[in-house]
Amino acid sequence: MLDVTALFSAPGEEKVPTVLRGRLAEDERASGLANRILHPRLPTRELIKAISTTSDEPTLASHAISSEARAALRTGDAARFLALRETILCQTVERYFQRQGEWNADDSPSRSSMIVSED
Repeated sequence: MLDVTALFSAPGEEKVPTVLRGRLAEDERASGLANRILHPRLPTRELIKAISTTSDEPTLASHAISSEARAALRTGDAARFLALRETILCQTVERYFQRQGEWNADDSPSRSSMIVSED
């Protein structure tokens, strides 16, 4: 299990490292969220190997990495990996805001709060 507190309190480390670096990160998505991961920083090859070889589907899913995205990473298709991961991340954020938005809630001020007393 990832200790997020330890990750964010580690001195001098990139707190949310990139998955792909160098020539692997030439896609426009490489500067966005699709190329970031909550994980202790590893050399690019080690991180790609860890993602590519794990059989822990729940952990991959928790990092917004589908089996299709993992397959793209295995074959060196960085652009497809980032595109697939970006799609999952966007869907996750959208679901979160839909769930938390309370779109039908009445947010108008109460009548009593609009009464001004003349003291």
